[in-house]
Amino acid sequence: MRYSKAVLTFKGNVGWHPSEDDLEEFVFGRLDGAELDRLEEHLLVCETCRKSLTETENFVASTRAAARKMLGAPAPTPKARLFSGPALAMAGALAIILVAVSFSVAPFFRSPQTVALVAERGGNQGQADAGRPLNLELDVSGLESSRWLEIVDAEGKHLHAAPLKTSETAPSVLRHRSPALPAGQAWIRLYRQPSPTSQTPPLREFNLRLQ
Repeated sequence: MRYSKAVLTFKGNVGWHPSEDDLEEFVFGRLDGAELDRLEEHLLVCETCRKSLTETENFVASTRAAARKMLGAPAPTPKARLFSGPALAMAGALAIILVAVSFSVAPFFRSPQTVALVAERGGNQGQADAGRPLNLELDVSGLESSRWLEIVDAEGKHLHAAPLKTSETAPSVLRHRSPALPAGQAWIRLYRQPSPTSQTPPLREFNLRLQ
């Protein structure tokens, strides 16, 4: 895999790889300052850690989905009550773990879906299957080089973020592999630099509905 000369000039991360805890802190947005800069620079040049980051994001997203599903389930009727006390608590914990594992593993066995998106005001939004990896094809014609991609839901909650390599950027189409995303509205945003804030305007924004 080729990288631009600008990417290859990053220093200070030789021989270092973030731990699972580091990637988890990054996904939850708990890193800042030098730690955040170091990890982001490393992700630009390390494909292995980018894959680990995707797996961490998938696990966090599926665990949240499983928790929402469990909390939204109706309470059992007295006739259906088979356990009580500690046995019931243990059974409930086991059920949550099984559901979380099934949600985290399932996306890896589903083939990715290719989605082509064009940023047009008033245009129809793109549609894709929830819980399925996505091969995004984004129209970047007339757009200056972007370095960072971010996906958020309708409430602005982070779903996925990743640095963009120069080799991923074609003259008019940017191709990016996204992990499986939950159902709902999603916004795909391109930025000039990593770590955008809520006040940073995106270079381009795409509308995607996941069902």
